[in-house]
Amino acid sequence: MVLDRTQWQNINILMISVVCKKRALPIYWKILSHKGASNLTEKQAVIRPMLILLKKYQRILVGDREFCAPQSSANIIFIDHIG
Repeated sequence: MVLDRTQWQNINILMISVVCKKRALPIYWKILSHKGASNLTEKQAVIRPMLILLKKYQRILVGDREFCAPQSSANIIFIDHIG
């Protein structure tokens, strides 16, 4: 799974994609009500459904420098164990 955020025109989108044949296919997203980076709650709201949906599979979550905060990693691991 790939976690990414993009600004398209005036729309700020936080999304989860799956990688298939060198392409990232968005499968879940959230339109953010503000410009700029997402917060931990918004990240959890996008990640949690995908961890549950894909629980039968081995999952790896990657993201760029926007998603490197240590507290985010700890909370994602926590979500995975309760999801």
